[in-house]
Amino acid sequence: MNSLRLDQVSKRYKKHWIFRNLSLKLQLGESLYVSGPNGSGKSTLLKLLSGWISPNEGKIEYIDQNQRIVDVQQVFNHIAICTPYFELIEEFNLDEFLSFHRNFKTLNGVETTSDFANKIEIEYNPNKPIKSYSSGMKQRIKLGLALYSNAKLVLLDEPTSNLDKNGIEWYKNSVLNQQEERMIVVCSNNIEAEHFFCTKKIDITDFK
Repeated sequence: MNSLRLDQVSKRYKKHWIFRNLSLKLQLGESLYVSGPNGSGKSTLLKLLSGWISPNEGKIEYIDQNQRIVDVQQVFNHIAICTPYFELIEEFNLDEFLSFHRNFKTLNGVETTSDFANKIEIEYNPNKPIKSYSSGMKQRIKLGLALYSNAKLVLLDEPTSNLDKNGIEWYKNSVLNQQEERMIVVCSNNIEAEHFFCTKKIDITDFK
């Protein structure tokens, strides 16, 4: 998948319109910053882009390198996501969790769990369950899975949540290393460190 198109997309819950008539296009190497206050519809937009929910009006098209439209039922193969509501299986250790994750997506440049731990800059401990990790380490795991998965569209919602200063620097370096081969959408409450690299911007409140 190398491009994404939204044509007059609208979403409502019951009689309340979350946003209306949103159109945009994104290609490989481009990144989009979605701004807006809490409750404005940023997370709803990410759910639409992921194929989790469908628009009430308009259409979303995912297009491959041959200009063919990807079936929405297969879109999950091309998408990686990191959001506050994305849950880790905390009873697993990191080896077990990565083994589970690989049933769905491969990880680029990662052969072993130790490789992954090095990429996200945490100590590798094969006997430690994820529930024993700090909130910052858990966030690094979630971000690492999104950024290093074999996926062309990466969806990030408040990506620096729970990260300390060192974690934020790791995120910034990691996303810069990944952006040329991805389309990245970042939802943020105007935290520059989260969206500094983005080439495009929309304010979701402009589509009310």
